[in-house]
Amino acid sequence: MKIKKSIRRFGILMIGIVLLRGYLYRTIIQYHKVGERKTIELTNKDLIKEVENRIKNKKLNLEEIAAASQEITKEHLRFTFQNTSQNPNIIYNTGKANCMGYSSLCNSIANYIITKQQEKSKYVAKNIYGKLELFGVDLNGLFKSKFYETHDYNQFLDLETKRCILTDPSVGDYLKIDRVSSSGCSQ
Repeated sequence: MKIKKSIRRFGILMIGIVLLRGYLYRTIIQYHKVGERKTIELTNKDLIKEVENRIKNKKLNLEEIAAASQEITKEHLRFTFQNTSQNPNIIYNTGKANCMGYSSLCNSIANYIITKQQEKSKYVAKNIYGKLELFGVDLNGLFKSKFYETHDYNQFLDLETKRCILTDPSVGDYLKIDRVSSSGCSQ
C-alpha cells in the first residue's frame, strides 16, 4: 500500500516537473550578458528559400519572428560539444553546432526576416553571449574547459513597446524550453 502511494506521488511529481520545466528553468537559471556577437548575413540559397517558404510574405510580429527563427534552427541542427563553424550559412548544411552555432543561426534568420519586412526601426535581434547562474552560482566557472567560458543565447526586442524575448535555441532543442531569464535586456 505504501509503495503504491510512493509511486503515485513520484509520478505526480515527475509530471509536475515536466509540465513546469520552463518555469522552473527560468526561476533557477539566470543568464547574464557579457557581450554580443556580430550578425552574419544569410547567403545560403537553400536556407533563404526555407525561411521564405516558412514566412510566406506574412508580416510577422516579434513573437512570431522569435518562434520561426528558433523553429527552423532546432529543425536543422544537432548539438555537438566539438568546435564547429559559427557561420549559419555553413552549419545549416552540416547540421551540427554548439551553442554558438545555434544562436548564430537563430539570430541570422531573425535578422533576415526583420530586414525583409522592413522592420529594422521597430525590431532588433541580437546574438548574445554571457554567463549562466544556478541559484547565483556561476555555472561557467565550474568547468575548466574554454568551451564553457560563456554561453550564447538570443535577444529579440520591440523598440516601440520595449518588449524583450530571450531564447536559448540549444536549450530549447534539448529541453523544449522556448524562453529564458536574464538580469536585463539591452538595446
